[in-house]
Amino acid sequence: MNMIVTTEIDTLKEKLGDTKWILVNRQFYLSENVVFDLPKDFGNKDTLIVGLPDEYKYNYKELFERMGVRLKIGIKGYINIIKAYVKDDLNVKLPVDEINKVVGLFDQISRKHAEDKSSAKILQELLIPTTQKVLACLSEVQYDDMGSRLTDEAKTDYYIAHPFISQKILE
Repeated sequence: MNMIVTTEIDTLKEKLGDTKWILVNRQFYLSENVVFDLPKDFGNKDTLIVGLPDEYKYNYKELFERMGVRLKIGIKGYINIIKAYVKDDLNVKLPVDEINKVVGLFDQISRKHAEDKSSAKILQELLIPTTQKVLACLSEVQYDDMGSRLTDEAKTDYYIAHPFISQKILE
């Protein structure tokens, strides 16, 4: 019996590699997606980023810092989390719930950018969900303000921002 458990544990260790996971609110998150000081107005409960519960912050701060939990997160951190979805393959199609999670980060990116206009250069690295359900570079994405003047077939020639993203956020 003990040999079976050891084998299962070894298999689990091999599959996880050096990845660190933290259980927060009954769900596991990568340690890099957990933040000590998440903005209070973060809003979206189905997001890729979660705040570390107070009981963890105060009782185990050093442990979580060693695991890679960040004190705060900025625009670059949000962008890196979005990039992690596709790794190196921009043709990965995302399901709607994953697109919602990515879009949930855009409001925070927009707020951070409003506070620090010097972040414009970093925004060039941002990947935007498109109507084709893939992420594309910000510079390649168009916002659909053509209405019916452009056929749906013609629109497939362009990366068009997913309708979940408002034009205000893209600006």
